[in-house]
Amino acid sequence: MLLYPGSLSSGPEHKLKPEFTVTAQTPPAFLFIANDDQIGLPLSYAYALHDAKVPMQLHVWPSGGHGFGLRNGNEAAETWPGLAAKWMLDLFNKNPKN
Repeated sequence: MLLYPGSLSSGPEHKLKPEFTVTAQTPPAFLFIANDDQIGLPLSYAYALHDAKVPMQLHVWPSGGHGFGLRNGNEAAETWPGLAAKWMLDLFNKNPKN
């Protein structure tokens, strides 16, 4: 899970940094960021995951800033844990390991 992920991309075009190579073997990802943070960073990673056909879920919340964590009173902080839990359950149910 990547929440307000920084340092994934660089430059004005937000190109994914070479050390973050995405392949079909890259693990599935849950990305959550607030629109009032730097959204270009996780979008670069999301595009790479999409192109590699890696399962991912991307949420851009209207506001919340950077570093919202699990604080009460911040809608982004109060929302992402439930979305992440559902994503993990859905992912597990699609790929159960016995």
